[in-house]
Amino acid sequence: MRRLDRAAHRGRFFTAGGAVFILALSFAPRLSSAAPIVFRIFNLGETTAYVVQRNSRVVDTEATSHVGVFDEPIEAATGDRIVLSPDEDLAPPAPPVPQSVVTAGPGCAHVSWAPTGDVTVVGYVVSYGTFSVEDGQTTQYQYSAEAGAVSSFDICGLGADTYFVAVQAVNNVGQRSAYSQELSVDMIATAVLISQFEARAIGGVVRLAWSIQSDEVIEGFRIYRRSQGAAERALDGTLLPATANSFIDRDVRNGTTYTYTLAAVRDDGREIRSVPATTTTPAFSFALDPNLPNPFRASTRIPFALDSASRVTVRVYSVTGALVATIFDGTLPEGRHEVSWGGHDLAGNQAAAGTYFCTVTAGKAMRSQKMLLIK
Repeated sequence: MRRLDRAAHRGRFFTAGGAVFILALSFAPRLSSAAPIVFRIFNLGETTAYVVQRNSRVVDTEATSHVGVFDEPIEAATGDRIVLSPDEDLAPPAPPVPQSVVTAGPGCAHVSWAPTGDVTVVGYVVSYGTFSVEDGQTTQYQYSAEAGAVSSFDICGLGADTYFVAVQAVNNVGQRSAYSQELSVDMIATAVLISQFEARAIGGVVRLAWSIQSDEVIEGFRIYRRSQGAAERALDGTLLPATANSFIDRDVRNGTTYTYTLAAVRDDGREIRSVPATTTTPAFSFALDPNLPNPFRASTRIPFALDSASRVTVRVYSVTGALVATIFDGTLPEGRHEVSWGGHDLAGNQAAAGTYFCTVTAGKAMRSQKMLLIK
């Protein structure tokens, strides 16, 4: 056994091959009340659903990953008895029924299927490759893409070859169905090659870059974007010029995974699509940044970031702990924010020169720092 420390809370690694797992928290005496503890158990089987019980009460149902790893935070305290047992009633969903896969312009194939009708199904995964699973050439396809809760999907960036395609249904605990019946499509060579397309999340934006090789006239480029739970849509209302090789997507949310596809638009209006590029924007963490300026005379700006929407109070205290001013008290959304203090106390009088403490409280968390007011 090895210990895993996560933010002062402890969990354990287990490698097991049995069906029922009992975990007793007797090794972390400083946990007096329930707190999130990450449990990781390996070799449990691909996307198998488990019922999680805490002291004989069911608290959740979770599934292992596609490689058989259970990795979940569970509210637990010292002395609690955590039991994981297979959910016999929650089987993986039935695979969807494929309808067709056809070429959709050079380098692209359009896949469609009939939804399963299972109310637990929340999305579909399209898998494809140049080797057949049904014929036993391989056990799994080379590529896969999360299509979301839709009934069709475009695969692009395909070379000249025969591609085999299958679809899986995904339920609300992450279990995947078996592959659907396999379909195939023959792709022809294209005169336009998108040799590079990448997406990188940098500083609150996503930067896209690409390069192409073409024997045809390209009118311009169009960029498509999709995120989890949202349908694919084209970015920007106008066609990017044929000379463009980059684009900055500023309309993004932190902590979100985006998938982009570049479409080269030919002079006849047809599109040639790239292989999708995926990136995840960094999530905000609760932080209080240094006030600017510091030291200050007339006023100072106090920047901070919230990891979620919270009730926030920003206060100023003297070195003796006396409350000098309440700068802000209200609810703010996730993201970066800034307030200012003009050096006035609760009565509206100018505070004396000296050292003060600024505190930002969001929910049950607090950050503080020193500020120096000079005359």
